[in-house]
Amino acid sequence: MRHPARVLLAVVCAVFAFPACQRPPTPKAAEATPTPSPTPADETEAALLTATATASADEFLGVWSGVDGDNDEFNILILPEGRAVSNWVKGETGARGERGLWRIQGADLLVFWANGWTDRIRRAGDTYADDGFRPGMALSDPPAGSTPTHRLDGEMAMFSGIWRLSREPDGSFPNIALQSDGEAFSTIPGNGKGTWKVEHGGARVRWEDGWEDAILPSAEGYRRMSWAPGMDRGAAPTIESEAIRVGDSPAAAASKAAVQ
Repeated sequence: MRHPARVLLAVVCAVFAFPACQRPPTPKAAEATPTPSPTPADETEAALLTATATASADEFLGVWSGVDGDNDEFNILILPEGRAVSNWVKGETGARGERGLWRIQGADLLVFWANGWTDRIRRAGDTYADDGFRPGMALSDPPAGSTPTHRLDGEMAMFSGIWRLSREPDGSFPNIALQSDGEAFSTIPGNGKGTWKVEHGGARVRWEDGWEDAILPSAEGYRRMSWAPGMDRGAAPTIESEAIRVGDSPAAAASKAAVQ
């Protein structure tokens, strides 16, 4: 997987009127029948049609689960205000994932990624498919790849995505990618790869180097706690910092945390 005139011609015709060639008078047009005022039923139907047209984005908002060309699972987050985030980690940005913008086109959702790729999520019978287009490809071309996809629900959807942690002394922001198949990836040196699951209302991440993280809801949103290898998980964490899922506004993050 991984990216349209009509010229109006106005013809002016000059008509020469001669006495011998006058057209007979045009009969007076009948008065137009007044248009009846809309009934409550008409207004209700119009409102339903409008709601159907404007609610099409709701079909796609949320976390989508699919696979890449290697059959490895990853997620696409379709967020409000046209924002899109992916936790696909095989690109140049690694565990920082991908950023993009989306729009509805007809019955499909198009996602335009910063790296030039385009995804098209479309209905395929009773299911959905994700078509990928390389940079420079037209959407009318056969896609570079097409795989099944579905919208994810439940606790895994709450935590799948890219999590940005507090700023480091060098000014960078560490990122953790949590994929819905339970795999975790990090930009933090040494962590690299791990596994995660939902536990006690948060995401518990165990890294290959022995460190362990927990992303838990708090009054302000989410916090990330880290324990060094060999530490008792009941002890105070070695490191504690803010954690926010990329694409979520601080207000949205706090709202989600409050209901957990």
